[in-house]
Amino acid sequence: MKATVHKAELRGYRRILAISDIHGNLDYLKNLLRKVEFGPQDALVFVGDLIEKGPENLGVLRYVMQLAQSGNVWAITGNCDLVLREMRDEVSPEEIKEYMLLRRKSWQSYSIFWDMCREAGLDDVWERDPALFCRILCEKYAREIDFLCSLPTVLETEDCLFVHAGLESEAIETLEEYPCLKTAAFARSKGPRFEKTVIVGHWPVVLYGSGIARANPIYNKERNIFSIDGSCMLKYDAQLNCLIRDNRSGCWDYIAYDDFPRARALAPQMPGEDPFLFLYGDDEAEVLYEQGSLSRCRHPRTGREMDIPMQLLWKDGAGIVHVDNCGDYRLPVQVGDELSVVITTEKGYIVKKKGISGWYCGELVFV
Repeated sequence: MKATVHKAELRGYRRILAISDIHGNLDYLKNLLRKVEFGPQDALVFVGDLIEKGPENLGVLRYVMQLAQSGNVWAITGNCDLVLREMRDEVSPEEIKEYMLLRRKSWQSYSIFWDMCREAGLDDVWERDPALFCRILCEKYAREIDFLCSLPTVLETEDCLFVHAGLESEAIETLEEYPCLKTAAFARSKGPRFEKTVIVGHWPVVLYGSGIARANPIYNKERNIFSIDGSCMLKYDAQLNCLIRDNRSGCWDYIAYDDFPRARALAPQMPGEDPFLFLYGDDEAEVLYEQGSLSRCRHPRTGREMDIPMQLLWKDGAGIVHVDNCGDYRLPVQVGDELSVVITTEKGYIVKKKGISGWYCGELVFV
């Protein structure tokens, strides 16, 4: 299937704001827009994955639909946003049933199908008669489905290309849809430099890791690519990012939102050396022993040992233990620094500072 491309002129706005991978977190979205002071003088672009994996998928979708009526808001599709198109045009009702069962098992029923099911009172229908369930959804939620299905794959402006996951080339009229929505680690990929700045989400920034967990946007200067997915609803220390272009100066910046408690550091701390991070794809762990809320873990490939909060350990179907993007990095901290407190343990705290996560072992005062 060919990618669809829409064009927009955004230079006349004060700022261009880009947000990706909301994944049904309406609270984060509303708070982030308040924090950036979004207004009619700004252009706002949603870079895909509005829904799935979060608690308010239908709420996010309707909120974005409402914003889009203002004329200064655009949205493109993400791979997770395809689920309603697939229900309407591509997959069988039985496959929708299996998808809902999987979401109930793995994601606490966090899916737009479950949101619709509950709102429409179809708890006694979806499993008994999936075909009837899908017909009812297509009729009752035609407006929401039509909106998601109408979203383009790429938004092209005077200076930027917005796409959910990646571009195989700048010849956007020739692109296929699938790579635009599913390319992994695009900001690390090799290739020529794009003339227009490319803004993508999809691949959480932390997965570009170098021993340090980060959630703030990254920029590949050689290829002119911003990657902005802060792992909202996916990682324990996640945030929702808004990439900002000031159209007067041409400068880029970002603002992020998370809901972790804030505290100020009462003691300085030097940064750790040679940090290690259990990262997706290389996150197996051997638990050596448990002490309080911590597990002493060894990374089998490297032999590195460190303390990991137990809540960040999980087992796969084969019983193998994995670690959720945690490591041994000690953040550099100055007295008075404001920190987001993510996890509290008897050893110290896992905190975030300017989008970077790590350990802090000094005293804190909450604000």
